[in-house]
Amino acid sequence: MDAMYLRKSRIDLDAERSGEGNTLLRHKTTLLELAKRQNRTIGEIYEEVKSGETIAARPEMQRLLADVEAGRWDAVLVMEVERLARGDSIDQGIVSQAFKSSGTLIITPAKTYDPNNEFDEEYFEFGLFMSRREYKSIRRRMEAGKRAAVREGKYMGKTAPFGYRRVRVENGKGWTLEIVPEEAEIVRRLYDMHVRQGVGFQHMARMLNEEGALTRRGNPWCPYSVRAILDNVTYAGYVYYGRVKTVKTSTGRRGIKRRPLADEVLICKGIHPPIISKELFDASQARRMKYRSAPVRNDEDLVNPFQGILFCRDCGARMQLNVRPAKTHSLLCRNISCSNISARLPVVEELLLHMLEDWLDSYRVECNSETSDLLRQRLSEAQTSSQRIDSQISQENRKLQKAYDLLESDVYTTDEFTARRASIQERIAELTQKKSQIEKKISEYEQAVEQQEDIVPAVERLVMMYKYADTAREKNDMLKACLERIEYKKTKQYNDSSIKLWIYPRLGRKS
Repeated sequence: MDAMYLRKSRIDLDAERSGEGNTLLRHKTTLLELAKRQNRTIGEIYEEVKSGETIAARPEMQRLLADVEAGRWDAVLVMEVERLARGDSIDQGIVSQAFKSSGTLIITPAKTYDPNNEFDEEYFEFGLFMSRREYKSIRRRMEAGKRAAVREGKYMGKTAPFGYRRVRVENGKGWTLEIVPEEAEIVRRLYDMHVRQGVGFQHMARMLNEEGALTRRGNPWCPYSVRAILDNVTYAGYVYYGRVKTVKTSTGRRGIKRRPLADEVLICKGIHPPIISKELFDASQARRMKYRSAPVRNDEDLVNPFQGILFCRDCGARMQLNVRPAKTHSLLCRNISCSNISARLPVVEELLLHMLEDWLDSYRVECNSETSDLLRQRLSEAQTSSQRIDSQISQENRKLQKAYDLLESDVYTTDEFTARRASIQERIAELTQKKSQIEKKISEYEQAVEQQEDIVPAVERLVMMYKYADTAREKNDMLKACLERIEYKKTKQYNDSSIKLWIYPRLGRKS
């Protein structure tokens, strides 16, 4: 059984835009005809819907490689070997090793590659190398073209920022921007409120939502969408390129992409009309820098000990940490339309530790030695029942084999055998279902025993050591080792006694 892999290249995408038809359909027809000529059966077609540079960006390729490594396919049909991997040498090595270890053939209209044949392997790797070289050359030309367009004042974004619409450059190639009056008025108001009135992102977003204004995508405003407008130099009549860069870190086959701000950005005067003056934009940036707290990147130290574990009880959104220099940090719901009230971080931490102490006391009463012994007894009984059912299933299988023997010896007629087989198979199905239910109970009992042994020491350590942890990262790790989730609710302003927490220890139960 064979598979087929289809993927569009950048050249294919350009050809389709020029009206040359559906590339994948053409390739699919060609490969199906090839399979028919070679008397091959196609078991599955992996169709990549978009062009991606890396394996991490191609989910169908990831699925294909997993099936190839599992030995599911004898061969994979593809238009060219370059369609399999055009990424870096690591990606190419992953593809090469997957096919080589499983002995899976690669069949193209031009040639069949056996990865375990020395000459085919060398030819295959050379083809991938040349493909990568060509790809880098294309990328360099595209990069140079984009920078040249920015120097000419053209807009390079795929979508226009709020306040503009994207339009073709008159009598030339490329794109520029045209003002959308009603949206531009909102942009001017935001800059005016930020610079001249000192209004913060959250208050501006709330004001726009109360007025019924929506973002370009039809969503309510939030502090991040306001900040994006106040950070965009396009509104001052400029265009830029290279503001963010892609940084890839490898974690196995998947990889991770981050897009931090680049150190060097090409900024040029645009040919589009500005919505605000450059002086107003600079004043906004100066105010931003004065009150800005540095964001935490994935590879930097965590600042919020409740990151990824504390949620709003009202709306379910994650609670975020409001970092305030020279003041106590506070926790607030990131959903601007939520009525949940913020609280100081130390207050929430202290309340949580008291709740965990109370939970420990009650849990020790629940899980005394008698309860633990009873749990182990039930586990042992379930395991014994499972073994008994295994024996019964084996006995029924022997009966079924005997029925086949009696049929071959002409002791059973066909009708008698059919009836006897149906009866035995029904009994086997009943036993199998019962075993499945018991195995589920065994798994639950085993998990409960393990949790009883682990959770108490973990929570004890959390209560004792939390205050002595040096970093928020250490606190976060301790919390996540014991708790699946914490929910937060505060009902009264300036009243810490109105704070309530719901804790969910790693037991599948709520406290």
